[in-house]
Amino acid sequence: WERIIGDPKSRAMQDVAARGMIGHLEHPPDGRMNGKEGALVTTGLKLREDGVVWGVSELLDTPNGLILQEYTRKKVRWGVSSRGNGSVGDGGRVNETDYDLVTFDGVIRPSTLGAYPKPVNSGKESRPSESEDGKQVPLTEEAQGCIAAVQSLQEIEVETLDEAGRFKFVSDLLDSLGRVGSLESSSGLSSEKASELQDWLTRTLKAVHEDTAIGAEAAVERALAEIDEEDEADGTGSFQSVVKDLQERLEATSGEAESLRSNLEAAQAELVIAQSETEDLQAALASAKSEAEESKAELDAAKGRLSVAQAAISDLSTVEVEDTKQAAVEEAIKAVPALGRYRDVLETADDADRVLTLAEELLPTVVSEDRQSRSVPAPEPIERRSLPARGMVVESDVGATTHRPPVSESRGARMAGGALKKMGVAK
Repeated sequence: WERIIGDPKSRAMQDVAARGMIGHLEHPPDGRMNGKEGALVTTGLKLREDGVVWGVSELLDTPNGLILQEYTRKKVRWGVSSRGNGSVGDGGRVNETDYDLVTFDGVIRPSTLGAYPKPVNSGKESRPSESEDGKQVPLTEEAQGCIAAVQSLQEIEVETLDEAGRFKFVSDLLDSLGRVGSLESSSGLSSEKASELQDWLTRTLKAVHEDTAIGAEAAVERALAEIDEEDEADGTGSFQSVVKDLQERLEATSGEAESLRSNLEAAQAELVIAQSETEDLQAALASAKSEAEESKAELDAAKGRLSVAQAAISDLSTVEVEDTKQAAVEEAIKAVPALGRYRDVLETADDADRVLTLAEELLPTVVSEDRQSRSVPAPEPIERRSLPARGMVVESDVGATTHRPPVSESRGARMAGGALKKMGVAK
């Protein structure tokens, strides 16, 4: 890498300077460049003192580049891998003396651990959430501090941390995960942003945990190699020293890994519970809203039927007061059958207008009772009484099961029949 990246006149660095180092989406099978398959362009390369190569690339608006852009927007992890030409020596290792770097391709599974790019223009600002009345809720200081803490963690290069630094990094991840989960909706942090932060923290915890386990295995292999290299003459003391050091390392790593696993499982359990409670609350709210809308619709319909009944009663102006009041009771019950349970209350009214007023006041109670029972009983046949005409008693139609008015030649009966015809009840 020093020969290639350290020399600005090398072909690779000249390609970078000319924006000609085009990478594909996955390595091409034949290893050749194809302009139709371009996905990204490498615009900068740097070799750090620790030997790690760092680069900067831009995602193109080509079909393959748009795929990588969509992966980036949806937080799908993808990596980069170098592509070049050169001879292969013993053990399958590339001969560095004649290796020629061609480009860097975007791949799903890079061969180098940690070779995953970080977006630098992904828009990390969090939009404030909205309250129930549609107004935006500004971010509280606690929410802003939590977002800033997570963004600081995202800038850390985990590959450069030593063992102590990794465990501090894990501790900070767990702390931030707990802070995000404890934020209320009134903090202004939207549920989408909170889920995004929790997802990144959880995925990073898993990745660091896996890397830590790999590091422990490497420590065991190094210790065993040291034992093999010890001289047999004084191997006993060295062997015991190495074994003791190995045991201490394993115990410390095992304990820390177990603690990390326990904390991670607890954090995931809390996240599942919080998501479940949110879903239950949303379902209950939607159900209550639906029931309220149905109740309002039923109430409006009942009021409409009472208005029709009131218009019909107004045509009975020449009938005696008591007769008109009774007709109003019957018309109210006909319009809303459930009011029949409150006939005694309606009959206490002084006149027809008061009957309809009482009926309107009883509507919310009737609608509520009907919704609780989930059934509306069919109206019972009403026992019709004849309407007196100017003090004359007309023979009753008691026992008739029809809803038509009684057959009578009285003026009051004729007017009642006419009112019912207007309402569409009698034919």
